[in-house]
Amino acid sequence: MKLSVKGMALGLGVLYAVCLFVWGLLATYAGFGAEVYGLLGDVYRGVSTGFGGSLLAGVYGFVDGLVSGALLAWLYNHFSA
Repeated sequence: MKLSVKGMALGLGVLYAVCLFVWGLLATYAGFGAEVYGLLGDVYRGVSTGFGGSLLAGVYGFVDGLVSGALLAWLYNHFSA
């Protein structure tokens, strides 16, 4: 069985983007994990609490998930043959 590289890449990209965006909104408006979310600024340039920072984190998360998903599916297909 082979994995779809495009499907896995898009799936993980969207999932990670939504998770980071929602977490950013929760950190901003409910204080949920705000200290830990603030550390994302060390990894992703420009990310902070607030709507703009959460949106930027979502963009970074999409790109990061896209690359990770494609690499994961490619590796699975390569080594499962």
